[in-house]
Amino acid sequence: MSSSDDRGKAMEAPSEASGSPPTRRARVPGQVMRDVRRSLGLSQAELREPLCVGQASIARYEKGDAPAWMEYALIGVGVLEHGVPVDEMVRRVEAE
Repeated sequence: MSSSDDRGKAMEAPSEASGSPPTRRARVPGQVMRDVRRSLGLSQAELREPLCVGQASIARYEKGDAPAWMEYALIGVGVLEHGVPVDEMVRRVEAE
């Protein structure tokens, strides 16, 4: 298998038998992003503004995988703009 075949694959977490801590996922699943956005009562157009991205980008992210930074951005939007407690936002984003 060539290195080009491995492009775009998410990092796999080591097995629990190895004793290594699990790694963070490389990307946020689009469905998680959509579910969090909806739980905040936001449209794609409303979410794009605090994230400084276009609405087309939000739609594209929700159809596939959003960039890794989106996890933190969604937590920030929920906490800073909608008053959701940090621990609640972390639970929403980490739910798969």
